[in-house]
Amino acid sequence: MLIDLAQTLSLSVTPLSPVVGQEVTFTCTASQDITPGTTVFYRRNRLLVVDFTVTSTSCTSVKGGGGQNYTTTCGSLPVRQTSLTIPADYVTEDEHGTDWRCEIFLGAVSYTVQLTLSVPVSMVTITTDGVYRPSVTISAGNTRTFTCTTTASRPVARLSWFRGDNNITDQAATATDQDMGDDKYTRQQSLTITGRVNDVDSGLKCEAVNIEGRTSVSSQTANVIVQWEPQTDPILTRDPPTTTLTEGVSVTLTCQQTGGKPLATLTWSGVCSGTTPTESSDTTTITSRVLVSVNRTYNGLTCTCVSRHPANSYLRSLNETFVVLFGPDEVHFSGISGQLTETTSMNLVCLSNESNPVPTYTWMNGSRDLPVTSSVLEFDGVYNGKRTSQTWSTHLSRYDDGVVITCVVTSPDRSRHVSATTTLTVLYQPYITVASSPSSPVIEGRQLTITCDVDSYPDSSEFWSSPRSQPSPGTTQTNGVLVIPSVSRHDDGTYRCTATNSQKTNMLDIDITVHYPPDQMTITYNNNIGLYYHFCLSHRTS
Repeated sequence: MLIDLAQTLSLSVTPLSPVVGQEVTFTCTASQDITPGTTVFYRRNRLLVVDFTVTSTSCTSVKGGGGQNYTTTCGSLPVRQTSLTIPADYVTEDEHGTDWRCEIFLGAVSYTVQLTLSVPVSMVTITTDGVYRPSVTISAGNTRTFTCTTTASRPVARLSWFRGDNNITDQAATATDQDMGDDKYTRQQSLTITGRVNDVDSGLKCEAVNIEGRTSVSSQTANVIVQWEPQTDPILTRDPPTTTLTEGVSVTLTCQQTGGKPLATLTWSGVCSGTTPTESSDTTTITSRVLVSVNRTYNGLTCTCVSRHPANSYLRSLNETFVVLFGPDEVHFSGISGQLTETTSMNLVCLSNESNPVPTYTWMNGSRDLPVTSSVLEFDGVYNGKRTSQTWSTHLSRYDDGVVITCVVTSPDRSRHVSATTTLTVLYQPYITVASSPSSPVIEGRQLTITCDVDSYPDSSEFWSSPRSQPSPGTTQTNGVLVIPSVSRHDDGTYRCTATNSQKTNMLDIDITVHYPPDQMTITYNNNIGLYYHFCLSHRTS
């Protein structure tokens, strides 16, 4: 029968938290002098053939067939301890949970000790979206969740999170464990990072340890990059700053965007899309410049600076619309079709090519300004300017033939002007004037010249008709001039000049009176007749 002296016999394990693959020693210790006898060890209530023969002066051990994998030692004399050691190679998972005790044969028995083997964490992974990413970008205001997972361990691991040198474990969610059997568990924990403006890039990792005194196992590091969009809108400036430009002027557009991490990207679109920009930047600001030589094709068109940033799909744009002054360059007339004739109305249209802004019109007859009542008409141009025209109206007369009309088109600032000139050609009927030399009455026998002067366009043909059926001898008629070398009393009467052109035939008469001496003279002494003769004689000789 066994005597229960367990309170005087104990069994301890070294180390206290043995690990698979680590040497384990069981030590059986008596708290009082041990009566010489045999000390044995039991594993799972099975006697190991390891006997310690102990006397007050010696201790020897004998390993039988069941204990060939163990080593045994005796404590210092007087003997109070005996030890059994399992070499590291034999400390396997099979030993976990085994019950051990020691006993003095037919004497004291220790309490049972259960061997618990720890399984250290072998690896820790950090993932986001189920994948490890060496670098993770987060936009300010957005979040990213990271998950830390351990391999199976015994006991369950304790996790710690580090961002840079800062322990941020208190920001992590509650860990969850998954039972992998045989008292082993995997542990998983998530941590959500919220991006904030001015966050510094830093490495994020998690560490796990499940055995006191053992070095923590660290995950790979994920570099957390927080980016944020600019907090202000971009700025677009122009040099020269004038709102209106003239053709050929070079303009520098400067677009600046301050803030953001990383810096924004600046691009140009619109009329500046084909221009190569010059860029510069410092730690806070990016600047882009384009140089544009403007002409009329730029008028009304827009150059756009676009600022883009990957954070939160940031997109801002600024527009610069060019106002280019140009023209007028060309002017011409229209409205003169066919032949102009007197007594008709004429509408002469002066047209200017496209210009900006709308020009002014001046009409002139030589150096004299002409009154114009019509307004300037405007038509949309190709380059966002205006094509213009103005009409000068007049009622034609023969006096307008050969008149020089000038249309002057002038820019509002009077820096540019162009003009067109046309000479009017007006068709009109013959206008006749007649005269004689000498003037009527004409003394018989003298030369008579009658002139028919005609104003017409086109030129007319003129001829004279006389009161005689046959002209006086030597009479000539050339270019409207009728010459009678020696006028006779028979040439007395009405002469008619007839002038004809494409417009009309006109006639004008002139009466010629020929004075000639009487054919006979009667002389009487009657006082009355004498007075009559004297009168006639005086009249004829005057």
